[in-house]
Amino acid sequence: MNSAFIIDNEVLNYLKNLTINFKRYIINFFKIEFSKFNENTLSLTLKKLISLSNESKSLILTWLKYGTLIGFTCNQVFTTPLGSLIINLKRCKSTLINLTNFFSELTGKGLAYEINDFIYIPYLFKLCEYINYPGFENIQFFEVDEYLKIPYSVMILYLPYTYSIQEFQSVNEFLCTLIRDLGIYFESLVLDCFVNFSIQVVELSSFINLVIDVLTLTKDSIIAHKVVDTTKTYHLGFSTIESYLRQGFDKCILVHLLPRREIIDRTLRRLLTQKLLTCSGYIIINQPYDITYVEILKWCFRNEFLRYSKTALEKNFRLRKYLFGIYRLK
Repeated sequence: MNSAFIIDNEVLNYLKNLTINFKRYIINFFKIEFSKFNENTLSLTLKKLISLSNESKSLILTWLKYGTLIGFTCNQVFTTPLGSLIINLKRCKSTLINLTNFFSELTGKGLAYEINDFIYIPYLFKLCEYINYPGFENIQFFEVDEYLKIPYSVMILYLPYTYSIQEFQSVNEFLCTLIRDLGIYFESLVLDCFVNFSIQVVELSSFINLVIDVLTLTKDSIIAHKVVDTTKTYHLGFSTIESYLRQGFDKCILVHLLPRREIIDRTLRRLLTQKLLTCSGYIIINQPYDITYVEILKWCFRNEFLRYSKTALEKNFRLRKYLFGIYRLK
């Protein structure tokens, strides 16, 4: 492997096939990418990021700060469960930054790889917790206001199979199944997934009476999902997500089924600008039949409450002890 690269030739060769036929190769690519990642990869990536120009660092760090691809529009951006991006260069535009120079600098530094008409930026969102890393001081972010006037792009996550929600008892069952089928989810290996999980058990008796729509246990995190069918209710799930965060779950994700554009924009504005919710993720499912992908508008981060709330941290400890105990007993 070239020392200037952060991924090896096997990944690059598979990527060439992937850009020709995404549906055929994407799931195996997820597995190969996951198997090749290690902490040395993360360290090398951070060192390369520091060497970027301030303008390029500003855009990258804005993506990492918000978990959203702010600053440019592209109708063909694919993501992987490890937070990598595969972007169609011919479908991108921006009024905020010269994208040609930006992508050229990333490839020149070995942070990205151009193949056919695509550019691959590996492991990007695994760096979200490092925006205060030495060398990133005094970098100006693209700020987001309550009107979300700044452009953004949606990330497409391909699924292992084609699904129809009608084949399942509920949207929750569907979501749980596709997470299990993916096997890798938001940067970690999936261990188990539960539908309509109640935390009212003896070991967790001090928790408020919450039922988690979909609870995912990964090797590193406990991820709580709030699922909302936006065609059936005006409530968009913000208060529930905040409750999940206060109860100490590692990560939380809001999932909307069939949202209108105004609902998507309103939700994203809220998640990007309301401090209590900025660590939560946002996924939309835009069709009930023949579902081959979901759209990620916002990557999820580690729960901010765990940094400054002793109560949330204590609850997190008890949740992890209880849920990982269940998994080990299986």
